Amino acid sequence: MFTSCPANQSITLAAGQSTAIATWEPATATDNSGITPSITYSNASGSTFGIGTTEIKCSAIDQSGNTEICYFQIEIIGEYINCSPPKKKNKQTKKTTILRAEC
Repeated sequence: MFTSCPANQSITLAAGQSTAIATWEPATATDNSGITPSITYSNASGSTFGIGTTEIKCSAIDQSGNTEICYFQIEIIGEYINCSPPKKKNKQTKKTTILRAEC
């Protein structure tokens, strides 16, 4: 059924970013009936992805209910920086002081 499935992608984030939008060319499928199968994705092209690898499931279903599945991966490469300011607790007064964040 599938004549093409989107290719795996690797996207490198710019400094300070933790997500990226990934787009891909649509999968294509044919059927011997001449009617183009319906194609769905677990994540839509144009979705936002965080750091790491996400597997995308692409399903094609024809008019008879026959289904074929292909998979591809979106890899987001980057370094997540936690910019939460450090805290210091005074043991005598039990007060917490928020220190300056160094990001």
